[in-house]
Amino acid sequence: MRFDVTILGVGSASPILGRHPTAQLLTCGHEQYLIDCGEGTQYQLLKYKLRPHQLKHIFISHLHGDHYFGLVGLLSSLNLSGRQEPICITGPRGLNEVITLAFKYAESPPRFAIHYTEVETTRSYLIFENQYLSVETIPLQHRVPCAGYLFRQKTNPNAPQHPLRSYAFCSDTRYDASIIDYVRGVSLLYHEATFCDDLAHQAADRFHATAREAAQVAQQAQVGGLLIGHFSTRYKDLNRFLTEAQEVFPRTQIAEEGTTFEI
Repeated sequence: MRFDVTILGVGSASPILGRHPTAQLLTCGHEQYLIDCGEGTQYQLLKYKLRPHQLKHIFISHLHGDHYFGLVGLLSSLNLSGRQEPICITGPRGLNEVITLAFKYAESPPRFAIHYTEVETTRSYLIFENQYLSVETIPLQHRVPCAGYLFRQKTNPNAPQHPLRSYAFCSDTRYDASIIDYVRGVSLLYHEATFCDDLAHQAADRFHATAREAAQVAQQAQVGGLLIGHFSTRYKDLNRFLTEAQEVFPRTQIAEEGTTFEI
């Protein structure tokens, strides 16, 4: 069964040409799940020939704009296209209010139902489950309530010989050793890496992580592979992030936009 993630955006809060805010599309079998929805996500979906009308569930990590400012635009486009199938949105407290007000004052209520699930960001628990996939929350340390998400493939009766796979999404967060237990042994870990070693002090002050710290989490959790992203605009050359991370965890890759990584 297909299980992969397509990177739509790897940038951080400040805009820069060539990088888009955080967004990823996870595919499990025939189901697609959007993880975060930074500004311009719907354009990235179109650019890479992905089909937003197939989305059934959106997971938002926190309410900083570079992680959800594209959501109202995406939902509005789905509404204009005539969507009638319900969509589920999971995110921190307040997200429901933001979207509801946007549609209220635009006087264009959606023709489809939007089902909200408010995520608790201080503990890990099962928040979603269907016959193919389970999703657990990962408490993250950021300046506002923030949750990561752990996607676990469930038993596939059509291919029992294949090991079950898992994907962990951790953005945004400063280095936090408690994350290690939550992501231990996952097939693929995405962990933010906003700064390099030269600005490690800013990473801690701003509740972000360095590439080396992301790699330390991956190494200690013994994950299968590491993707790093959410890069500060201070850095034009991303190879620096890769070098520093691979010194600790060689199986590190840059989460390049437009690239699909098999899990």
